[in-house]
Amino acid sequence: MKVLSVAMKPMRLAPGEQGLVVVEAETPPWATRQTFHVVLSDTSGEHRFSIHLMKQ
Repeated sequence: MKVLSVAMKPMRLAPGEQGLVVVEAETPPWATRQTFHVVLSDTSGEHRFSIHLMKQ
């Protein structure tokens, strides 16, 4: 899937801080009851955060 834009506020987070991340991507082919995964990582690739979504 192609990512079109990414915005984050604030631009950097220290451990324990909260922020907002917005990712605009092309619409993937997403069927009902199919799981969709979004994985975010820091610039080193060392820290990863996964979001799992399912279309009802």
